[in-house]
Amino acid sequence: MSNPFYQPPPPLLNSPALQAAYAIIETQIGVGKAALLLHGSLTIGIDDPHADIDLWVLTDDASVEAFEQAAGTRFIEFHSPRKGHFQIQSTDAFRQRMSACDFELISELRRAQVVRDDNDREGGKLIEEARKRMTDEVRFAWFRYHYVEMRGEHRGCDNSVERSNAPALLMCVSRTIQHAMQAAMILDREPYRYSKWLTRMAERAGPTGAKVVPLVNDAVWLISAGALLDPGPEREHRLSLKLREIRAALIDAARAGGIDEPWLTDWWLHIDKARRGVHDVRW
Repeated sequence: MSNPFYQPPPPLLNSPALQAAYAIIETQIGVGKAALLLHGSLTIGIDDPHADIDLWVLTDDASVEAFEQAAGTRFIEFHSPRKGHFQIQSTDAFRQRMSACDFELISELRRAQVVRDDNDREGGKLIEEARKRMTDEVRFAWFRYHYVEMRGEHRGCDNSVERSNAPALLMCVSRTIQHAMQAAMILDREPYRYSKWLTRMAERAGPTGAKVVPLVNDAVWLISAGALLDPGPEREHRLSLKLREIRAALIDAARAGGIDEPWLTDWWLHIDKARRGVHDVRW
């Protein structure tokens, strides 16, 4: 095939139900006006009874709007016999989201497979753009953002421990470890996936993720063992001590990777700058 991102479709994509559903879509948007991409769990090696067939139909804005007006939705389900769905999406909107560093989308596109690409290889072009190496500017801005946010949530954990507020502690811990794994993946120059796959992707992203994820799993085990209800002080609390290990792993990895900035320690002075900074960089 002329498209380097084309792969022979898995047998599960050849079902009559799927083909019939796509034929209806193609009738509405027109033949030769769309790219069909497989994404989701199947493209990262998850093929179990819970894995849906996730397909994007990428086309122009006018066709997307016309389809939604006619069908009342951009989401078309089918059973083949495995459950799956098509999502009708704008190619230009995807491109804009990538430019703004929508990492969840970029991560999906990096592993997407072209099933059909009738629209001037637009699907393949998006995948090619998503697979580019993360620049130093993007890496710096987004690591700083997630690191500073992580430190803020970690501080919330400290206060929750001292006040014996277990529900607040649970919420702060969850956000702390989420930002920690996202920061780890950015240091490893890998766009992160949404929550369902974040831990799995972070563990495989590179050396930083490989260090941080086991510590995150330790924190989860501590929660299951009742640490949310442990009394203070914070400096002796089991969860707080584990979060400090996660923080230290990120600081060590950042410095080893050439990022040794004042906000690694004085993070509270850089919250606004870190939040503004992610709006100034482009993928």
